[in-house]
Amino acid sequence: MEEEKRKRFWDSLCLADDAAFSIALDGNTECASFIVRTILGRRDITVSSVHTQRSQRRMDSHCSIFGMLAYDDEGNLYDVEMQRSSASGNEIGARASYYEAMLGTRALRKGEKYSELRERIVIFILEEDVIGEDRDVYEYEFRDEEGKALAGSRVRIVLANTACHGRMRPDLESLYRDLYEPVVEKIRNPELREGLERVKGSADMSRRQNNIVNEMIQEWVNEGIAEGEKKGAAKNQSLVIRNMLSANYPIKEIAAITDLSVDDVNRIAATLNL
Repeated sequence: MEEEKRKRFWDSLCLADDAAFSIALDGNTECASFIVRTILGRRDITVSSVHTQRSQRRMDSHCSIFGMLAYDDEGNLYDVEMQRSSASGNEIGARASYYEAMLGTRALRKGEKYSELRERIVIFILEEDVIGEDRDVYEYEFRDEEGKALAGSRVRIVLANTACHGRMRPDLESLYRDLYEPVVEKIRNPELREGLERVKGSADMSRRQNNIVNEMIQEWVNEGIAEGEKKGAAKNQSLVIRNMLSANYPIKEIAAITDLSVDDVNRIAATLNL
């Protein structure tokens, strides 16, 4: 029964789901390049390195996990996040600003001058139009009261609005549609089709799926431990269980990983209001 549920889970996945997005994009520079180019409307970007679920951790600050951390061939940085859960514009703006700040710590190497600061672009792919102006893409950067850009800042926050009902670039509309398509054969863009095939394809990818998912679980456990050191073991367990439930893990697997009984997991889950 659990194996059947797991199969249904994988069959229903589309690239907009965190697990599928992580597996499809990890190390997949062609797919990452396509997504970034299409959203930004540029053809001059070539992603040379991409990793998913990459953590940015400091002992004295909130732990960030980049959904897709990428570098292009000029060293510029990109963070792409899939946002399927409900959130306000303020929440998205705060998260995007924080992620940009974390990217900034990677944008200048030791000994380099500030003039050598690399461009940082944070992209949130939104399931809901949190801004409410029905535009296909919202873009933000540092500007003064008269609209003049701050020279040298080299930072942009981009909100890709998949819920747009108005006029949209054809390539962007195609990208948005394909991100939510669970059937490989129905995906029109070959880069995205190949990405979803990686999720639902070979036995080798099944091993990669397990490796990536296990790494994600370990990040959740580590974050839970860090919180648990401050707030106690119960907080630790709740955080790990919340993250695993959000990724649609079966209750029995959560119980095995957290070393709790199924009843205990159900009891804690009932308090999380998911």
